[in-house]
Parts: sequence; C-alpha cells; structure tokens
Amino acid sequence: RDAHARLPGPGWLDHPFLVRGADPGAPPGGPLRRAALLRSPATGRVLAVWTDAACLQVYAGGGIKRVPGKRGATHGPFAGVALETHAAPNAVNVPAWAPAVVLRPGREHRSVTEYRFGVGEEGRWP
Repeated sequence: RDAHARLPGPGWLDHPFLVRGADPGAPPGGPLRRAALLRSPATGRVLAVWTDAACLQVYAGGGIKRVPGKRGATHGPFAGVALETHAAPNAVNVPAWAPAVVLRPGREHRSVTEYRFGVGEEGRWP
C-alpha cells in the first residue's frame, strides 16, 4: 500500500526526518549536527538549523487557511515552512531508543537547537 496515497494533496509535507549522523537512542546533549539548510536564490538569505535532537519535522503549511498578512498580502497553504526538532517518533516503543526519551521523576530534559540566519553562498555556511 502506498503510504503517500493518504496525504491530502500534491505538495503536502508534514514528515519527520532522521538527522544525518544522529542516533535515535542517544539522549539529547550530544554534538550539534546540521539538520537543514534553506537558501533563497532570489535574495541570498540562508537559514541553517543545527540541533542535538535526532529528528527534524518539516511542515510545509498545507493545512493553513488563508490569513491576512502585512501590507495587504494574503498568506495561505504552503506560504511558509516549519522546522521543528524532536526525538524519533515512536521512540518510546522501541526498546533501544526508549531510554533517550523517557523522562523519569526528578530528571531534567534539555535539548539545543540553533537557527542560524545569514546572507551568502550556501557553501560558506557550516
């Protein structure tokens, strides 16, 4: 069965991706890894997402209703993107990964995500 047949329409995206080099069974607090790099060819603006989390959820805004924006603009489906870091989905049910996501009483959860903004060539961004 094609898993994508259930998606609401073409271009729909709301999916977790395992960050290259990440171990879903390792707790947060390890080295930061680049999870995403977005670049606008028109402006040269760059956004790099670095995290110690195992996964990056990418949501392309397919379910967003039309809303008014600045200076008379209207924003609707696919007008933006959300990049959210987290542990591997269903990790609590995978014995090798569960220790990284189960938070016991008295314990603390910490994770680091950096959103680095700039202007320049993609290759010059770490």
